[in-house]
Amino acid sequence: MEIGVATGRWIQPDPRKRVEAVLAWGHLGVGKPDVCSVNVHEKGWVDVCNAARSVGIGVELGVWTSGDAVTLRNNGVPPGTTRVLAESTVSNPETAVAEGVRILRALGSLSVPVLLHGEESGAWPVLEYAMRMGIDTRIGFEDVLVTPKGWLATGNDHLAKLALAIRV
Repeated sequence: MEIGVATGRWIQPDPRKRVEAVLAWGHLGVGKPDVCSVNVHEKGWVDVCNAARSVGIGVELGVWTSGDAVTLRNNGVPPGTTRVLAESTVSNPETAVAEGVRILRALGSLSVPVLLHGEESGAWPVLEYAMRMGIDTRIGFEDVLVTPKGWLATGNDHLAKLALAIRV
C-alpha cells in the first residue's frame, strides 16, 4: 500500500516551511511517506520536489489547469515524480470532462503515468471518461461525497464499489 502526504499551501502557506517539512519526513525511516503531492501552481513547487527526491520520497504532481500543464511541460517532469494527477476542478458536470481533456492535451506525452479525476458534480463524468479512454482514475471522499444519483455516499468503499460497477 502506498502512503501519500499532501504539501498544499492550504496546509502550510510558506514554501520554505513546506520544504522543511518534507526534509523532516525523510528522517522518519520506515515511517516516511512513499509519495507527497505537490501542486504545480503553488510557489516553490520545484523546491518541494527537489526536497522530496533528496530524502527518497516520490512526488505526485497536481496539475489543475491547462496553464499548470504548460508550466510542467516547460519545466520538465522533476526527477522522482511517480505520476501526474490531472485534476479537473470544474464541478459543472457538463464541462468537467472538457476541462480534463484540455489539461491532458496541454500535458502532451509524459515519461510518467497520468491519473485523471474530477471533483464534486464533475467527478463522475470525468471518472467515466477516464475509464472509457483507459486512463488511470480515482474516486473518493476527497473528490465527491455523493453517488452518481446524488445520494450521500456512506464512505470511500461505497464510492469505489459504484465506480467498479460502471460499464463503459
